[in-house]
Amino acid sequence: MRPWWLALAALAVGFPRHAAAEVAITVDATAAATTVVTVRATNSGPGAVRDIVPEVRLRSTSRRGDAVPALGDGDTHVWSVTLPAPDTGGTYGVVARVAYVDARGTAASAVGVGLVATSGAPDDPVTATLAVQPIDTHGAAALTLVNPTPALVAGRVHPVLPSELGTDPETFPAQVLPGGCATATFVLENDGAEPGRTLPLWALFEYERDGLHRTVVAGAALPIVPRRAAGTATPILVCGASLAVAGALLALAWRRTAR
Repeated sequence: MRPWWLALAALAVGFPRHAAAEVAITVDATAAATTVVTVRATNSGPGAVRDIVPEVRLRSTSRRGDAVPALGDGDTHVWSVTLPAPDTGGTYGVVARVAYVDARGTAASAVGVGLVATSGAPDDPVTATLAVQPIDTHGAAALTLVNPTPALVAGRVHPVLPSELGTDPETFPAQVLPGGCATATFVLENDGAEPGRTLPLWALFEYERDGLHRTVVAGAALPIVPRRAAGTATPILVCGASLAVAGALLALAWRRTAR
């Protein structure tokens, strides 16, 4: 088994003051055959949150941390969760979800994403950015991938959403031409997040190259707005020939919100 090392230290997501939790993920290795994921949850207040439970997933394996009864304003709790390391080389996405009940008694969740890499895995040339705009009941997100290499890149996009958001399908193929860029757009459905919240949103792009598994990560913060305000947002800018497809999906999402 190759040793594992830290590829991406921390990605933090903040929440509004009335429904609070702030999650950052760090990924480190304590042994050659395991990956240790550190999940840090901070209550940004006001009011205590309760029943806080993290779940961490690496590929097809998931583990839960111990439940914490409550966190007061400004309190932080840290879990260390151990997972088996993948048996093939490359970079892999680690997803942590923290479920909790906010100060008003509403079930909520936070999501964080990190990357682990095998020793000697090269830096990934493909880059990704995730664009969102405020939504009420429906909206869309656009993942733009840039491929500076002379070879076609083909893989799958995996949106990573908190429990209050949904998308269908949950994963879908995408490809980027040599030296080009492409935008994969997916529709979002709000299933219970109230206006005034800001939810974390992530997307993983996974592909294979030179016998290695590759993962590219992008994240964004998604504001939830009242119904009448959602249609006033500016269109998401995307690249190249993907503009027409992305625009059509965005228009579909906006038509749903107008009903």
